[in-house]
Amino acid sequence: MLHSYTKIYVHVVWATKDRRRLLNANVRSTVQKHLLEYAKSNNIVIEALNVQSEHVHVLINVPD
Repeated sequence: MLHSYTKIYVHVVWATKDRRRLLNANVRSTVQKHLLEYAKSNNIVIEALNVQSEHVHVLINVPD
């Protein structure tokens, strides 16, 4: 019998307009907290999250 295993990840990146450095330390903390809380309340699995001063990276695990 053959078995297969599939794992899907989605890497989402978004940036501020004109890549301006608008996400200072306080804002970065707030954005990170909001994304983690939103993910938890919506059963979204975030494998990695990185908030920079001008962009955000999120790696999402898509369940089977």
